[in-house]
Amino acid sequence: MKEWFHASLRSVYLYMALGCMALHFFCVFFKKLKKSDNQAQGF
Repeated sequence: MKEWFHASLRSVYLYMALGCMALHFFCVFFKKLKKSDNQAQGF
């Protein structure tokens, strides 16, 4: 029971870390996209 709990906790942390990384990359990508759009429109 305890081992299963620790394993599930580890997978939860892994998914959280992956989610944070994906969110971070998406934010950076979105900012770059916005910046290029603004440059294209002459802002």
